[in-house]
Amino acid sequence: MATPSTVHRPSPEKIFNALNAYQQTATLKAAIELDVFTVIADGAHDSATIARQVNASEKGVRVLCDFLVIHGFLHKEHGKYQLPEESSLFLSKRSPAYLGTIIGFLSHEWQA
Repeated sequence: MATPSTVHRPSPEKIFNALNAYQQTATLKAAIELDVFTVIADGAHDSATIARQVNASEKGVRVLCDFLVIHGFLHKEHGKYQLPEESSLFLSKRSPAYLGTIIGFLSHEWQA
């Protein structure tokens, strides 16, 4: 008995993902440079507290963190941000597996 074949339908997903990659890199770079992941790991979970600790505007931090939520770098529940396991392990300076230092190399303008 033959199994039904999957119909391939054209999708713009690959194009949108490629075009959005720069925004994701810029956002992740900003969050690393501001130490957003580290201050969340240290117990700051709302945008006002995070903003005070990273010396940035609350609205800017909220927009930054919400973008990170959309892309899976943070979780948000009832206005409180939390680190998923990967972000805690690789993006908090408190972790021995911290990878944030590579952002300067990988996002340097000569790489573009």
